[in-house]
Amino acid sequence: MNVMHFLAQSLRRTSIVVVGSLCCTAAGAEDTHKLSFLPQTGVVTLEFADRSGEVLALAGRDDSGTPRIAFLTADDSGTTIIERALPEDAVAIDAGPNGDGDALFVLCADRVERLDTLDGAYTPLASVESLYRGRSFAPLTSSLDIAQDIDGDDDSEILVQGFDELAVISGDAYAEVTLLDLPSIRRSFERAQNYRPVRTAPARLEAQAAVVAVRGDDLLRFDLAGAEDTVAAQTLALGLELSSERDIERFYNGDPELDQRDVTLREPELLSDINGDDLPDLVTLETKSTGVFDKQTTYRIHLARPDLSFDTEPDTVISSKGYQFYIRKVQLEEGRAAIVSPGVRIGVRTIIGALFSRSVTLDIAVHTADDAGVIAAEASAEIRAKVRFDFGSGQVEFPTVEFGDLDGDGRQDLILKRGRDKLGWRRNLGDGRFERRNTDMELRAPKNGSNVFAADLDGDGNDEIIVRYDMQDGDELRRTLRIANP
Repeated sequence: MNVMHFLAQSLRRTSIVVVGSLCCTAAGAEDTHKLSFLPQTGVVTLEFADRSGEVLALAGRDDSGTPRIAFLTADDSGTTIIERALPEDAVAIDAGPNGDGDALFVLCADRVERLDTLDGAYTPLASVESLYRGRSFAPLTSSLDIAQDIDGDDDSEILVQGFDELAVISGDAYAEVTLLDLPSIRRSFERAQNYRPVRTAPARLEAQAAVVAVRGDDLLRFDLAGAEDTVAAQTLALGLELSSERDIERFYNGDPELDQRDVTLREPELLSDINGDDLPDLVTLETKSTGVFDKQTTYRIHLARPDLSFDTEPDTVISSKGYQFYIRKVQLEEGRAAIVSPGVRIGVRTIIGALFSRSVTLDIAVHTADDAGVIAAEASAEIRAKVRFDFGSGQVEFPTVEFGDLDGDGRQDLILKRGRDKLGWRRNLGDGRFERRNTDMELRAPKNGSNVFAADLDGDGNDEIIVRYDMQDGDELRRTLRIANP
């Protein structure tokens, strides 16, 4: 069946609004349209067995606060955007394999629902006790990663975190709920907007499925084979000197009693399979603060052993002379993974320079893996770009560092911001190297760098670039969506 046909048929439903049928994006062309709502951080890509192109879903809220979602698709007849309503208490969206294609799952305040992307119908799956109990905890994000294939059968299980447990929703029609016991957490986190959920990941040991989580300096392992309704954790002390959740809470919530001139915070940053052995590897983040503007960060990568333990000595250490925004795993090409870490050097000299230029230098480091999956400590590519700096608030603009196969050669090219409002891209040359010069695009860059995406909407092998604009970009551009084929 053709997905575009089903989308067109579903326009008759009252919960769906077509906001535009756009022209095809030929090389160098650009399409522009307005959404009826302001997108937030909920963005996922879906694939279906009956179509070659991808579907991009963006969630957000309209002026009345009503949650909505838009689906962006393309075929030979053009690009189509279709909007649908989300449940009033929607918190997060995620996509994962389910049957012949991906399904869209919606986490609500007290339950999980599945949205049929073809006919717009919702199916309640299970009731849950999550961290997010009301509208104040409803950012419509996709970062919670609730859809995970834990047992390797190409069907997603749903993993929802509460204060005292992890709920795993699985089985036919998602009728089975297994609760994984977490050590109790401080109840003050219920009102902490910056609380970071426990890092969790699936693990597969031969035929046995498991879930692991990091809590404080402990690794919690839950074996799911033959699991009862409630599963207790096997606890392993990591010995990595990770900070307590109390210290993490004080740091991120700006505790006035915390001396920012002398703080060292060590926390789990990423729990993900880096070397492709179906075991979750651990990346820890150390942040050293010697003042409000003087911060240095270090990432330590610990590859998982076959028994799901970690060596106390890291396999790779990635250091910077400043503050790194985040760390991200990218599959640059088949068989070649990399860790990408953009950062800025924030110090007195940088602040003085920013007084005149209103910008700071962004350093983008690309660390590639060898044949054994070990990430190199030395960067295979180091790329610099400028980002805006607000001297009054001390805030650095979130950078644009996105990847997509823009030329159809099977390698992920680098998309980044040029100057104040230009987007550019650099061709991936292989082995973690990129062209030294940018290919500039006429597409205007958003102020929030995380609003740039790449997806192959029409299935031609070349990713399109999708840019959305929010309130930071002004009234004229807010809610605007632009699609370009470079």
